[in-house]
Amino acid sequence: MTAALVNRVLVVDSDPDLARKIAAWLKGENVQVIAAQDGEEGFARFKRDSPRAVIAAAQLEKVVGSVLCQRIKSH
Repeated sequence: MTAALVNRVLVVDSDPDLARKIAAWLKGENVQVIAAQDGEEGFARFKRDSPRAVIAAAQLEKVVGSVLCQRIKSH
């Protein structure tokens, strides 16, 4: 999938350093990055901002990554 097809990506990670690195790489590919620090915030941002793709850590606070993915799929 090219950056032209994915123009907005949600990055959900409780590790701010890792999230910044991922965001910097994506921005270098001309992708708009939406960031969230936990699964609950991630789902709220998903509903509000309608990203084309989601990158989520497996271990998140409040809502784990697998549950976040299930909520997104059901939404």
